[in-house]
Order: sequence, then structure tokens, then C-alpha cells
Amino acid sequence: MNRLEFNEVLKTLGINNHLINTTGIYGSSEAVHFWNNIAIYFGGSYYTVIRGKVPLEVANIIYEKYPNNPHEIRIDGGCSDYIPIEHATDDQYKKEIQEHIDQHLGADEYLARCKKSRRIC
Repeated sequence: MNRLEFNEVLKTLGINNHLINTTGIYGSSEAVHFWNNIAIYFGGSYYTVIRGKVPLEVANIIYEKYPNNPHEIRIDGGCSDYIPIEHATDDQYKKEIQEHIDQHLGADEYLARCKKSRRIC
């Protein structure tokens, strides 16, 4: 996606609020647009960065609509071949993982608890 396409998508969606990010808090000095607590900005030469909680249903629709990920969409900054359902998290999961870390468990116990938390998520 180039800058023109990026601007057209924002225009089509009616996203016209933004701030100029000069502090680098989002990793860019570009205009940062906001939609439903999601920050969206043009990442430079050819990509768009979206930071925030994207509903799993939306991520799965995008994944199904664009098989083999031709747009190289990355989940949570990961690899372009990540499958959304395999990398989805929620607030409860993140809280449980932090609790496991705070308990200073052994490696086997930590991994077992993480797997259990993941199944519940």
C-alpha cells in the first residue's frame, strides 16, 4: 500500500482525526489516525501500522479473504505467515501470563501453566 492508497482508505472509512506524532511514541513521525482506540499510521514506504486491539473476528476475515497473505499483514509485529487464531490473546490471558512470570516458576511448570491459559483463551 502506498501513501495515496493509505489516504484513500482512511477517506473511504471516514477516519479524519489525527495527531502529528513528533515524540516517536508510535515509532513514526507521521500523522497518527485513531479509530475505536486503534492507532493507524503509514509506516514509511509501503506499509501501514495498526496498533491496538483488533477483534479476532476481523483478523480471521482478513486472513480468509487474503490467503497466503499477499499484503504481508503481521499480527502483533510477528511474522507475515502467522495465523490470527494461533496468536490471539485477550486481557485475561495477558494477566495470567504475568502472574505466572511473577511466581518465578520452574520452566516446566511455567510452560504447563501457559499452555493451560492458552487453551482457556
